Amino acid sequence: MLAKQFGEGKVMEYIKVWLVDLNKSLELKNGLKAFQINQIAFAITDKYRSLNLAELNLIFKSAKYGEYGDIMRISIPTVMRWFKLYYQERLTMAAEQSYQDSVQHKSAFANVSRSFETREAAGKELQKALDFQEKQRELHQAQQRINKAKQQNK
Repeated sequence: MLAKQFGEGKVMEYIKVWLVDLNKSLELKNGLKAFQINQIAFAITDKYRSLNLAELNLIFKSAKYGEYGDIMRISIPTVMRWFKLYYQERLTMAAEQSYQDSVQHKSAFANVSRSFETREAAGKELQKALDFQEKQRELHQAQQRINKAKQQNK
């Protein structure tokens, strides 16, 4: 989504900025080298194309503040693990939400009878409504004829 919106190059640059920020913020003895930063940025844009800007921010902030554990050493597998964990959590949450929506939908119609009698009753009610609508139309037409006749008599 981001690559379509901003272009793949811009997305990679954004990821690189985050990685450089992590290098500086964590003050690790062996931080990421420039070629590793490039490889990670490419891997993320290639493998996790469906993530949006807010999600990228969330992943990097979570890592920076220890949500994925203490960072003693940063490497390509470490960063990719963060993204894998986030993505798995996202898929799990989406599946749970889908399940909850399904349960809600089913429970909303749990007490609705699906018997022939119910369908027949619904059909009768519909016919009553259509008959009423037809009578209203006839009444309206009759009123128009009366008004027209009054106009002609004047």
